[in-house]
Amino acid sequence: MDEVMRVKASEMSNPNRSRSLWTCAHCALHLGNLEKREIVVEHVKSVHGINLPCEPEDLFLFERCHSRDAFEASYVVEPPHIVCVKTIHCLECAAGKPSEQKRLFDLSGVKSHLAAKHKVQSPVANIHYR
Repeated sequence: MDEVMRVKASEMSNPNRSRSLWTCAHCALHLGNLEKREIVVEHVKSVHGINLPCEPEDLFLFERCHSRDAFEASYVVEPPHIVCVKTIHCLECAAGKPSEQKRLFDLSGVKSHLAAKHKVQSPVANIHYR
């Protein structure tokens, strides 16, 4: 029992309890403007009808982790340009219309095509596509 009392006493003396770092676990009301724990407890009681709010089910401390390696760029960083190269033919369509014979896919595209159009669920290279 002494252990329980010691833990509760340390929790009550935690400086984060009085800091505006708390938010509701049931809605996003405080995410843009974190509040003191007591304000969030009252919110959970009045808005969500929970008489005895518990952590972290009903409210929690929202600690932001700042990495020492993170920095803010002083210039615009363009997202990577991903080039999708389509070089794969469907061999199931090879006997079809000339327009189907010329259609090119990437690997995931030909696999989706084979499953949808030809009902081939486990396509094999050089048998179903090349």
